[in-house]
Amino acid sequence: MPKNFDHLESRWIKTPLSMLLEFNQYFHYPICLVLNNDKKVIIDYDKESLKPRLESFGAKNVSHVYLREADLVSFMNEIKLSLNVKNVDTLTDQEAVVLTLSGCFELVRNTFHSLGFSKTNIELATEVNLLTIKLISDSPNLVSLLRKMENKLNPFFINAIMSASMSTCLVDAYSWGSHSIKEKVSLGCMLKQLNWSEEHFRRYEEGIELETLRKLPLEMAKLLRDNGSFAKEVIEIVEQSFETPDSTGFPKGIGAASIGRLSALSIVSHSLILKLTLHQYDYNKKDQILNELKEQYKEGQFLQIMEGVSRMIAT
Repeated sequence: MPKNFDHLESRWIKTPLSMLLEFNQYFHYPICLVLNNDKKVIIDYDKESLKPRLESFGAKNVSHVYLREADLVSFMNEIKLSLNVKNVDTLTDQEAVVLTLSGCFELVRNTFHSLGFSKTNIELATEVNLLTIKLISDSPNLVSLLRKMENKLNPFFINAIMSASMSTCLVDAYSWGSHSIKEKVSLGCMLKQLNWSEEHFRRYEEGIELETLRKLPLEMAKLLRDNGSFAKEVIEIVEQSFETPDSTGFPKGIGAASIGRLSALSIVSHSLILKLTLHQYDYNKKDQILNELKEQYKEGQFLQIMEGVSRMIAT
């Protein structure tokens, strides 16, 4: 299945079918299917038959369709407007909120790989980030909520929201913490692996061929910097998210002395999530986890970050 292609004087963008189903109430555009013999079929929008037709595609194991580039951008704008207009305070069903945010995250990730950082993409990413922070603050048990819905959610969204959750909670442990800081660390968590493919995640998780990952944080940071819409702290978090205090990380192996405060917070949060997951969120393992983190993160900005971790775990 091709990624994107030109057809009938338009650029067609590969789009997950799940996104159209998730936001079908905002979708009113033609779609293109690519058949096995590479034959392209345009299907005009029809309000009455849209959802049943999309569901029938899914039943036939169709995972992606194609939208005109301009239609995809318009579709994203309508979703963003719906998020702005909808009063999140009235959304008492947190599962519905999580599903919506997961779908939006998938849309941002898909369109980033296809279109880069368009104005619409940035606005939707920012809106998703703000609503994610609210979800985190309003959820009595985010881990339980995500576990319950694991099979329905984009795995990359789960990865991002868990890191964002730990980072934003940790911000409260410091006198310099603020809502603005929470927005920056959460957005950094959401964007840091936006340019990773499934293969990149697999290699990282298995610890193989890590050299192929070295350029990714630099490329992502450059895109953010060139765009001009992102705070320098967000860019630094993205660029340094996989550095380590002992200089064995990537992309530059800079070590504790050169890693920024919010980057250190993001790195420790990610490590804490990994350890908690490994121990199945067993509260009885908290002292063991804390001691392991203290041994690993004891230099530079990490000293202050670990003080906050100790206070957070103690409470």
